[in-house]
Amino acid sequence: MSLIAVSRCHPVVREQKVQIEASVGRTENGFEIRAALPGVEKEKISVVVDKGRLVIRASRAPAFTPDREIRRELAAGEMAKEFYLPDSIDMDAVASRYENGVLSVTLPLRQQAGPRAVSIE
Repeated sequence: MSLIAVSRCHPVVREQKVQIEASVGRTENGFEIRAALPGVEKEKISVVVDKGRLVIRASRAPAFTPDREIRRELAAGEMAKEFYLPDSIDMDAVASRYENGVLSVTLPLRQQAGPRAVSIE
């Protein structure tokens, strides 16, 4: 027989604003954002890049029905995270993948034009 230890706090689960946890890192070609979305189905995630912003939205179903839930630490419902992107990001080349509950969004930098010869007329 297994036993679940319940804390002494009131067992009522309170709704709260859900914040997606994410990390941002530098890569060789730009940046990468990794967002923790455990238990979220791939079809319930959207990644939108528009006007210098990246918006991640997701929706997670509750793990248990309200009459069976004792404690909730894994948030359920709608959640979102917004990032403002620098002008140096190539918005057309942004890509994402979802694996093992982690959404990875790659943000490559625009290729800078190198030196070139200018013809004289």
